[in-house]
Amino acid sequence: MKNQKDIIIPAQALKLGGFLPGDPLSIHIGENTLVTVPESMTALEAVNTIAMLNGVISELLNAFMGACGSCEERLEDGECPYGAPGEPGVCPCAEKIEPDVIVSDSARKQMGIPPDVKVELLPDEGEGLVIAADYRHDITDVPESVRTLLSIAGVCPGRLDELIMDEVEVWHD
Repeated sequence: MKNQKDIIIPAQALKLGGFLPGDPLSIHIGENTLVTVPESMTALEAVNTIAMLNGVISELLNAFMGACGSCEERLEDGECPYGAPGEPGVCPCAEKIEPDVIVSDSARKQMGIPPDVKVELLPDEGEGLVIAADYRHDITDVPESVRTLLSIAGVCPGRLDELIMDEVEVWHD
């Protein structure tokens, strides 16, 4: 892939999208996302844009359901395979919105763990060992609004956490 200063959209793609030559476009950029829409839209054009984006969201949610399954599908002998033994129906990842352990910058410096590296706790009775995690991301990196959407869709948060930590590809076009 060559580097470009300008985004080039083939004329055929613009035509398929209903864009007229010379129409001003608005580009919305987010992590792993680039969306191009007209700079201004009528109500029906905005509805059509929502329908298209909803289709993409549906495809992504279906990919997550295929990769993660639901909590109900993951139950083994009445217990969540990601939960603590003896706590049937309790998923430890369902409410996990922050890391299990937070280490100050000065403590990280003393341990030689950079500020952007995840840490994990290896608990033992009465004490624990904090180490640099062997993964870059986990479910705590998922924005709350997306976690809510995935939860409503029934996606198993324990399996999602595992896929995020293992950086597993869940969708391709």
